[in-house]
Amino acid sequence: MAVAPSRGGLPFSTSPSYAPLQGRAAVGNMRPSEVASSDGSGSRKRGTPKLEETFRKEESGHERVSSGFEASTSESSAFQGLGLLREVERDNTAQQILPTIDEGSKKGGSRVAPSGPVSWGESLKYAVQSWLLGFWEALMIHRTVGILARSRPVLVRTSQCSLLNGFFFLGSIILLKGFLDPSLRYLLDLPRHSKAETTAGVGAGGLAALHSLLIVVYNMLWLYPIYVVSFVINCMWHQDIAKRAYQALQGDRSLAAALGVEPPDLSKPAPPPASKQGGSGVETLVTMIGEEVYRVVMFAVFVIQVYAVSIVPYVGPTMNFLLLSWLYAYYCYDYKWSSAGWSLDERLSFFETHWAFFAGFGAPCTIATYFLPFFASAAVWALIFPLFVLVATTSNPARVVSKSLNGDPLAVQKAQAWRVPVFRFAAVQSVVLLKFLLPSSREQQTIRS
Repeated sequence: MAVAPSRGGLPFSTSPSYAPLQGRAAVGNMRPSEVASSDGSGSRKRGTPKLEETFRKEESGHERVSSGFEASTSESSAFQGLGLLREVERDNTAQQILPTIDEGSKKGGSRVAPSGPVSWGESLKYAVQSWLLGFWEALMIHRTVGILARSRPVLVRTSQCSLLNGFFFLGSIILLKGFLDPSLRYLLDLPRHSKAETTAGVGAGGLAALHSLLIVVYNMLWLYPIYVVSFVINCMWHQDIAKRAYQALQGDRSLAAALGVEPPDLSKPAPPPASKQGGSGVETLVTMIGEEVYRVVMFAVFVIQVYAVSIVPYVGPTMNFLLLSWLYAYYCYDYKWSSAGWSLDERLSFFETHWAFFAGFGAPCTIATYFLPFFASAAVWALIFPLFVLVATTSNPARVVSKSLNGDPLAVQKAQAWRVPVFRFAAVQSVVLLKFLLPSSREQQTIRS
C-alpha cells in the first residue's frame, strides 16, 4: 500500500501526532430573536439585535463572520470578551450561531468554545449509531457494480483476484477438505476393516501417522506456496484496484452521481507537507522511506497485538474481534487516503476520531472470516476484500455520520467527542523498536569514534 509523505518529517524519533481533528462545533438552531450568551455555555437570551455580516478569509483558511450589534448597553455588555461570531443561515427563518473564539484563547491558538460535557449515555448512543452506520455502509456492495461496469481495468483486475483467490487458493482448500482427506481416510482404513490380518508393524497408529504425513506434504508443497504467492500478488492487485477505482470516480462524474457519492478531486493535488516544502528531492525521498518503514513496523506490531489479545481470558475473543474489525477497515480506506495525499498522521487522526464507524465497517469482513480455519480464513478474506476496498473508495464516513444527524453540527461534535487511541500502543512500541534498531546520528558518531 502506497503511503503519502508525512508532515512530521522522519518518523523515527517521534510517534504520530494524535491531535484531534479540529472541527466547527455548533450550539444548536437559533431563532432570529435569540442570540448566544457570552459565557459560552450555550444558553439563549431574548433580544432584537441587528446583525451586519461581512465575510473575509484569513491566512488560516477559515471563514469568519464579523458581526456588529445595535442593542442597549446592558445587552451589548453581554458580548464583551467575544472576538467573533459565526452565523450560518438555515432555510429562511432559522439561524445557527457557531461558538466564537475567545480573545484570551489566542495565546494557545484558535480554539472553539466548548459546548458542554457529553454524558456517557449520549456517547454510547452516538457510538452505537455510528457503528450501525459503518456496518450498513460496508454492505453497500451494489456500488461496486457501477464501478465494475464502467471501468474495464477495475473489472479485469477484480476478476483476476477472484480467479486467484477463489479458484486456486480456496479451491485447493475445498479439494483437500472435500475430496483428498476423505479419500485418504477411506483408503487407509480399508486394511482395518478387511478380514485379512494387518501387516505386522502397521497398526492403527501407523495408518493415522501416514494420513497426517500425507496431509502435511500437501500443505507444504501446495497450500503454503500458494498462500505466499497469493499474498504477494494480492498486495499489488489490491493497490491497483483501489487506484483505478479512485481515478474512475474522478474521471466519470456521472458514475459518482449515479452512486450517490462525491467524486474525488484529483485535478488539484494535495499540497506538499509544510516540513517538505522547499526541501530537496533526497530529503523528500528519505522522509517517504522513513514513514513507510514506520508504517510497516507499526502495523506489524498492531497485528501482533490483535492476536496476542485473543488469549486474554473472558474478554480476549471480543477484543480480538474488535481489533480485527478496525484493522480490516483501515486496510480498506488506506488505499483511498493514500491516493488523496493524506499523511499518516491525518489518516490515524481521522480514523481514531470516527472509531465507532470504522469498527462497524470492518465487522462484516471479520464475521465472514472469524470462525474459519487459518487457510480458509485467508482465502475468503482475499476473495472479498477487493469488494470492500471498492465500497470504501465510494464512501465518505464524515458525510454519512453528518447526514444521519441531519447535518446538526452540535450532534456531530458530540458524536466525535470521545476519541479512541486505537493505534496508540502500536505507535509507541514502534518508536521504541525503531530507536533500538536504528540508533540516532549522535549514537552512530559515538560508535564510530
